[in-house]
Amino acid sequence: MDNIEILKLVAIIFLFFFLVLCSSFLSCSELSLAASRKFKIQGQLDNDDKIQKILALKDSPGDYFAAVQIGLNLVAIIAGAIGQDVISPHVTPFITSIIENEEIASICSSIISVLIITSIFIVFADLIPKKVAISNPEKVAQYIINPMLIVVKFLKPFIVLFDGLATVILKIFNANNEINEELTTDDIYAVVNAGAEAGLLVTEEQYLFGHIFNLKEDSVTSMMTHRDHIDFYSEDTPIEDVINSFDENLHQRAPIYKDEIDNIIGFVDIKKLLHLYIKEGNTFNLTDKRIFQPVLLIPDTLLLYEVLDCFKKNGDDFAIILNEYGLVVGVITLKDVMSIVMGDLVTYDDDYIVKRDESSWIISGATPYKDVLRLLEIEDDGCEYYETLSGLIMFLARRVPKIADQIIFHGFLFEIVSMEQHRIKQVLVTKK
Repeated sequence: MDNIEILKLVAIIFLFFFLVLCSSFLSCSELSLAASRKFKIQGQLDNDDKIQKILALKDSPGDYFAAVQIGLNLVAIIAGAIGQDVISPHVTPFITSIIENEEIASICSSIISVLIITSIFIVFADLIPKKVAISNPEKVAQYIINPMLIVVKFLKPFIVLFDGLATVILKIFNANNEINEELTTDDIYAVVNAGAEAGLLVTEEQYLFGHIFNLKEDSVTSMMTHRDHIDFYSEDTPIEDVINSFDENLHQRAPIYKDEIDNIIGFVDIKKLLHLYIKEGNTFNLTDKRIFQPVLLIPDTLLLYEVLDCFKKNGDDFAIILNEYGLVVGVITLKDVMSIVMGDLVTYDDDYIVKRDESSWIISGATPYKDVLRLLEIEDDGCEYYETLSGLIMFLARRVPKIADQIIFHGFLFEIVSMEQHRIKQVLVTKK
């Protein structure tokens, strides 16, 4: 082999590995942009110009990925042709020494050459660069963005041609080629769970994130106190009568009505009433401005996050809920709304749920059924036919139940232990 042939061989080998390097760069570029996340790009990168370029490509990556694919295929074709010329002449003599038939030996040497070239590309031009890119895609994107923009500009005519052909073919088959990057609640849940698994969020933080979206899913009636469990007072009710009813009234606020219960005109703060009664005795009435306050009225169609917004706008933490006919259906407080987020961190005045032991509870029939499902770790089926545990049991029984009736639901035995007329008062829940 003379010097010219040696130089030619060296040049071909150099060109082959240069093509491997180009393919490696393109593979790394493809995955780094695809795997990079917008919030991490904005948080990690210091170069504002590069940030804007990367974000622009994230929003419209069509030309970028088209350039990558054109480049990868072009490099692979050239490298395959060159590699065959480099490797095959050195493999053929070895195969010929084993296989006497020259045609079979030539085929075998070609197959071996292809396998060697493919192996080199898989390891050095695909697996290694993609592992590097996936380890820190945002940082890698910072380094490759400017060179890749030059590649995109250089290949623009080919991109327009091939992208146009692809678009026409997709339209012929009525296929959707639009990218949907809309962030969903499930995406956020996945991020929160991943953060918890990685140890970035403690259990309490995961609980808060996991339940805060319930504010946008649950209706106000799911967390309200029903009117049957509220003491209403006429504006003419003597103060002493109100005081005497305190052994039954466990609420901090008492709605005041005029003429009929569904005509609520305001409410009184029980603590203020007691303080004033101790100081002045029975010398004032329920509409005294020192204890009487206007009440916020809200429809029963609101979701909990809308209730929270109403409280914020009006500076209130107590509201009366009305249905479409203007009838009072219940009351809700800021504590009720926050309980869906804070869970056990919020204390209640009413003992709706009493734990007997590790596997049984006495639960009031008026308890919101979603609270019961959360307690028992049962998945919510999103049923809209009931709001309370009592409603759930009646729905499952398909009739008006009676004392000692039992229902098995998701591995739990629900037994009615107390009723008030036709209303379920208490339920014993036991894990089967």
